[in-house]
Amino acid sequence: METTYSPETPFTYIGIGSLLAMPLRVPPNQRAYSWKTEQINDLLNDFESAMAESDAGEREYFLGSIVIISNDENRPAVVDGQQRLASVTMIYAAIRDYLVEHEEKETAADVEKEYLYSRHKWTKERTARFKLSDEDADFFERNVVARDGSGTRETKRVRKGPDSHKRPDSPNCARQS
Repeated sequence: METTYSPETPFTYIGIGSLLAMPLRVPPNQRAYSWKTEQINDLLNDFESAMAESDAGEREYFLGSIVIISNDENRPAVVDGQQRLASVTMIYAAIRDYLVEHEEKETAADVEKEYLYSRHKWTKERTARFKLSDEDADFFERNVVARDGSGTRETKRVRKGPDSHKRPDSPNCARQS
């Protein structure tokens, strides 16, 4: 989708992939990740319907408004839409993991580089492109964004902690081999 801006409406229309390719953060005053299985399945069903319409000639799908503000920091802040962005980031991470499992390591690395991590030009330090609020940031990076077997990923199921650190019960998006 091409980025467009109209002076009549102060909005920029941009595709979700292009948005997630930017470094973004969720400010501390935003709520923790709270979507459950029902919302995730709704999102996946919406994607499935949009792909079917795309096959029928419809090329655009409106995922909803995402509100971002820029200030003096290097990362614009997401003030509305963080639940959708976090969920789509999880989908990208699951796609990357699936590709790794099926020996498509180069494509997996492309997905990771484009949507999940950025690498500093000189230090080569990797940073998650999408950082959740303080309560969820470390957990999200270690348990979702990090690659399986990377030494960073924690794969044990969380028993204690906030609800945002618990895996939804058997969503339709569960990995299938």
